[in-house]
Amino acid sequence: CFSPAELVYTSDGQVWRRGIADAARRPVHLFAAVAVETHAPPADAGTVAPGTTHAALGIADVAAAADARRTAFTALGDLWLTERGRVERLTDDAFVEIDPALAPDGESIVFASDRSGNLNLWRLLLPTRSLLQLTFDARKAFAPALSPEGRRVAYLSTDGLGPWDSSELRVLDLGSAEARTVARGLVDAQTTAWDSPGASILVTAAKHGVGR
Repeated sequence: CFSPAELVYTSDGQVWRRGIADAARRPVHLFAAVAVETHAPPADAGTVAPGTTHAALGIADVAAAADARRTAFTALGDLWLTERGRVERLTDDAFVEIDPALAPDGESIVFASDRSGNLNLWRLLLPTRSLLQLTFDARKAFAPALSPEGRRVAYLSTDGLGPWDSSELRVLDLGSAEARTVARGLVDAQTTAWDSPGASILVTAAKHGVGR
């Protein structure tokens, strides 16, 4: 209990009490207890029987060709392609593929992958199924978008752990393999897209709309 002759106040990150006529102070210690109700862990659902067919969950990053003949997407950490109802798995390894972008002619796919040890951009040529590494940055590259003529790739690059960190917008010339930074300080950037003439790049942020 506190008396009318005492003063209670906060300072230096905690609560103190002292007499009005006394310069010495004493800490007031606060304690709290919370009751937690525990539950037994769920029973093991068992493993999937080998050799059986199961639905693939987690389909993401769907990109369609301009003529809608082909569609690329990622699922189970790999890159997939659909063409006239036929589904083909393009990669099947321990690496992760994200953000596929189909070329305007539908003959190649640019995507981000950690197969080089860091998240960089790669290009898969569909006629030959050959892989080409496009970027060799120490920063993480993601969200590629091919220009309407198919000769440039806009993408985001960050030193952070995810798209909520500050990113740069870069443009890679596929002919010269040179990349240049066109915008910096993009926070929460998620996707990139070219306008129809290929003169501007649209960057979409999850919470802040679209910037050009």
